[in-house]
Amino acid sequence: MALSAQVSDQRSVGDERLTGSSFHTAQGGMALDVSYRHTVFTSAFTSTDADRDMVSTWSSYPGFTSCQVRDFNRAGEDALMFKLSYDFKRFVEGLSAYALCTVSTGRRNAATRKDLPEENEFDADLQYRFQHKCLKGLSLRFRYGTVHESGGDRIHQVRGFLNYDLPLL
Repeated sequence: MALSAQVSDQRSVGDERLTGSSFHTAQGGMALDVSYRHTVFTSAFTSTDADRDMVSTWSSYPGFTSCQVRDFNRAGEDALMFKLSYDFKRFVEGLSAYALCTVSTGRRNAATRKDLPEENEFDADLQYRFQHKCLKGLSLRFRYGTVHESGGDRIHQVRGFLNYDLPLL
């Protein structure tokens, strides 16, 4: 079992080149991982200040509730995530999968004075790491994510990856 906490504090500190104006926002979160044999259950919660969205100037947002499609880091947003992962090595060495569900509870965005629509995301992931000696380091991964926004459309996203880990010399 592992319990984790995180706090992110973002603020402008100078020439305002990132957003063009002064800003401050923050997000806090907690995550709990419970494992048994080849199964891991994860639950996480994050809450973002109502004044401004978190700024993601890097390739992805590092919050506990960041998913395949959405990051759940909008101003005034609380998010609750549940994830169940399983390593099938007892049956098929190298095969693993997970299913994830994240639910946001929209609050009022202080900057826009509008209520945030609630969003729900479901993700599924299947990965196989080849075990044969000549294919060692090769993996195949498929991911599916869907988002439903209250009163809005559904978003579907499918991803496929073929990776090869090069051995260090």
